[in-house]
Amino acid sequence: MSVKLIAVDMDGTFLDDQKQYNHEYFDQLYRKMKQQHVEFVVASGNQYYQLSEFFAPYKEEITFVAENGGNIYLHNEPIYHAKVPKNVNAKVAQTLSHYKPDFIVACGFKSAYALDGLTDEEYKMASFFFPQIQKVHALEDIEDDIIKYSLDFAAAKTSPIRDQINEELNNELVLVPTGGGGIDLILPKVHKATGIKKVQEQLGIADDEVAAFGDNGNDKEMLNHAKYSFAMGNATDEIKGIARNVIGNNNDEAVLKTIDQLLTENEQN
Repeated sequence: MSVKLIAVDMDGTFLDDQKQYNHEYFDQLYRKMKQQHVEFVVASGNQYYQLSEFFAPYKEEITFVAENGGNIYLHNEPIYHAKVPKNVNAKVAQTLSHYKPDFIVACGFKSAYALDGLTDEEYKMASFFFPQIQKVHALEDIEDDIIKYSLDFAAAKTSPIRDQINEELNNELVLVPTGGGGIDLILPKVHKATGIKKVQEQLGIADDEVAAFGDNGNDKEMLNHAKYSFAMGNATDEIKGIARNVIGNNNDEAVLKTIDQLLTENEQN
């Protein structure tokens, strides 16, 4: 069976520590993917608008499973976005006010939203990950479909605090660690694997034709889902335990090299 869909996480996986990748090498591989009718999927917790900037020459032909599966663009067309119920949004605002995260970004379909109490430095950092962003006075002021929340929240990186917040929110949203060292607050049945499955259904791709690459907690479901799963050498121990294969690290073009091997094997099948 040949690989027909290749899904890559970005931070800590496809990108090196300078947030770069080898464009020339990728272009060579992408030409092969097109010849073999292999769908390239960018699967990240980050905003679609940020991800599409990394792949500007290809964005009308590839797929983005953005916001941890909460916002999907297939060949530059939106096909799905998650929506946190309004009563849950109100509960989030109330719950997080007790814990005081370093900052909160509400990730909407039209834009991301940062509270206007952010410092200039914090807003600049948020703008890197969320190029389409605006300030609001309070979360309750947002008039947009909220897909998820992104937090810089050192305390929530420990399991007890995460479990406590999840319980206060009745598990209607759950905290998951992301590759950039942050924390996302997401709908529990919306993740990268559900997003990839939606893409498969659109394109008629079977589960055993999927390859995926990841390094952190928000890649867990995706790696469990893919027949060909690859953890980075710099991945967490949990992710290395889930993936069927462990490859080199994100600074050594390990993803590109492995995609090259997969495409070569496709040619031989």
